[in-house]
Amino acid sequence: MVVNTPCIGVCSTVYGDAVCRGCKRLYHEVIAWNAYLDPEKQLIYQRLSTQIAQVLAKYLDITNEALLRAKVIQLQIIIRPDASLPEQAFHILRLGATKIKQTHLYGISVHPTFSHWPLTQLFNQIDLEVYQLACLQ
Repeated sequence: MVVNTPCIGVCSTVYGDAVCRGCKRLYHEVIAWNAYLDPEKQLIYQRLSTQIAQVLAKYLDITNEALLRAKVIQLQIIIRPDASLPEQAFHILRLGATKIKQTHLYGISVHPTFSHWPLTQLFNQIDLEVYQLACLQ
């Protein structure tokens, strides 16, 4: 399935946020998304991907790319076909942090400093930091 928007159905711009807490796009990007041409959309996707990768690198390592990709398919996670590995890991955690017990079975490992954190707490921290980066735009 081709994803034509970063929207994850948790839009906070309708409540006045300048940055959506769900997809991390700026308010004007959410509003104008359907009017953007593909190159404009790709720039936004690239910025979001870079922000996710920057934050994830502080907390996780991708240890098995093939396994991570296979889990995205197995779990039927709706994501862009060209989504980066950090984006894929981010969305696996977003949807499965409450259920995942052994991250290595998903092709990821938590850095030792954070291995004692519950996965939901870890994802919430990652999500918060990605949001904070988006707010700096």
